[in-house]
Amino acid sequence: MAEKKENVYVGYTNSPRVTQRISFTLEELENLKQYATAKGRVYIDVLSIPDREDDRRMKAFCSVYDPNSESEQKRRVEKQVVEEPIF
Repeated sequence: MAEKKENVYVGYTNSPRVTQRISFTLEELENLKQYATAKGRVYIDVLSIPDREDDRRMKAFCSVYDPNSESEQKRRVEKQVVEEPIF
């Protein structure tokens, strides 16, 4: 019998593979609770930007979605107004 491979890779991309390790302290994890959505999820984007001093290096950081921000509150109100049926 032929051995079955676990991963099958198809296609090609010009961009390099990027792996980033993220770690949080217990205090940071506790802080992230304030950004939880109504469903209890915290959304984090990992962003990488070129280092100003050395273009070969990247600086990475996380951006957290804040469901309680002023702009998000406005968007929710606007969404509710649009979704309300007009009789």
